[in-house]
Amino acid sequence: MATSGLQENIKHGHKFMLKPVRKFEAVEKLKASLGELQTYPFEKTKLHPLGPVGFFIETLELGDPAAFKIFRQNETMSDRATRLIGFVNRLQPISTDGKVNPHRFYDDASPLWDLPGRKFVFTDSEKQVLYDRIMDENEKYQKFLGPEYCDGPFEGTPTADNWSEEASAFVAKALPTLNPLLWPSICLYLEVNPQIDPSFTAPVISAIQQLLPKHKEMVRKGLAFHEQALEKVPHFLRLSTGVRITHQDVARAVERVSRIC
Repeated sequence: MATSGLQENIKHGHKFMLKPVRKFEAVEKLKASLGELQTYPFEKTKLHPLGPVGFFIETLELGDPAAFKIFRQNETMSDRATRLIGFVNRLQPISTDGKVNPHRFYDDASPLWDLPGRKFVFTDSEKQVLYDRIMDENEKYQKFLGPEYCDGPFEGTPTADNWSEEASAFVAKALPTLNPLLWPSICLYLEVNPQIDPSFTAPVISAIQQLLPKHKEMVRKGLAFHEQALEKVPHFLRLSTGVRITHQDVARAVERVSRIC
């Protein structure tokens, strides 16, 4: 639940945050409002041949699930896509202090959703940060709904997925269909991430520079990174890569991106 919940939030504009997607309060309020609540564990519903939607069509006796046209939208993103988009959403948030960012729009990072790579998993360091919070949420679900609604042990990995030439080529190709406001944040991710070899940034930089004349005004707006998010970049990257970088490293990377864009 923690992994899939984070991915769905990031897809739709939220930043990469190391905390479980808290649904318990919503479930509690629903039960209080309705008086009775019949629930089904997600792990059970997804075993249906047509997934959770097919399960509920059958359970609610709405007809033969096979007769419905079911669109599968909850596709998982790769580790690379989750981390890149989550980073971008930090630096160019959809909203700040309740104020909507007028230059962002719903699902504007969708061209990056299919960025290839291994599936997303938390690193071991990220799991340590999450553990107590997930256990707290699990305790509430255990008492309220039962153990089958709790997050079980989930896999981890020493570090995030390594970048590749294939990943850079994908991002460069996606740029023309991507909100130009986000280009500087993508460039900064490639410049500041200690796991990414500088040679992998070249195709993306080249693509940005070719497209820049038509989108210069919006790209310049994209250089106005969220200051608090910049301060947290070293922590964010240390947990995902295991490498310590400094605020000075981030500042130098921002300068390089400013020259590129």
